[in-house]
Amino acid sequence: MASQGDDVKPKGDWSPVARETLANPPAEHARLRREAPVAWSEDWGGFYTLMRYADVSAASRDPETFTATKM
Repeated sequence: MASQGDDVKPKGDWSPVARETLANPPAEHARLRREAPVAWSEDWGGFYTLMRYADVSAASRDPETFTATKM
């Protein structure tokens, strides 16, 4: 039996193709760095985006933890 939260989808923090993102990408990225440094998008089946340089840099050195090829 599934637990109560198993069917709850995360709410999207952003969309890379949304009007507000395309209109002013630097402002949208600044907002995400402040409000959602690990931002969820529901586009293309859903994915997380690291928004801060230090997080991207650390993730790039840890391919066992941070990968798009396995769940």
